[in-house]
Amino acid sequence: AWAAACLRRWARSDAAIFDPDDMRSALPRGEVRLGDLYRSLPGENNVVFVKIRGQELLEFLRDSSGRRLSYSGISYDAEKGTGEADGQPIQPGRLYRVAIPDSMVSESDHAILSTAMEFANSKHPVRDTLRWCLGRRQPARPAMPVMEF
Repeated sequence: AWAAACLRRWARSDAAIFDPDDMRSALPRGEVRLGDLYRSLPGENNVVFVKIRGQELLEFLRDSSGRRLSYSGISYDAEKGTGEADGQPIQPGRLYRVAIPDSMVSESDHAILSTAMEFANSKHPVRDTLRWCLGRRQPARPAMPVMEF
């Protein structure tokens, strides 16, 4: 969950989505060394910015319920079929800026790009983003509870 919060914080986006399956191993408790990050995230995933309408974001969240994803800045209630961004209902017509790893762009399991209004690759590695958060004195904390399915 902290990885999604880190992506959101670094990207200054409305929300972030992270697939924990991108990490090959858990990071150790306590001190984390650069080698630990490379072992955990050996791939060269970059942070991608996606602009998506609220309606499509809700559809993505609905279609992704049951998958193990981490969210920051957004939540979804599968029973009610409703979602929130920063504690407010997701507005169907509003554009939301979401930070995701580019692995979610290329995998067919995550169809977020098929409905995105635009996207841009930051060319900034996810690993370096997590390193940035780990190097800060305050941990990356989501503005609201992070929900994992």
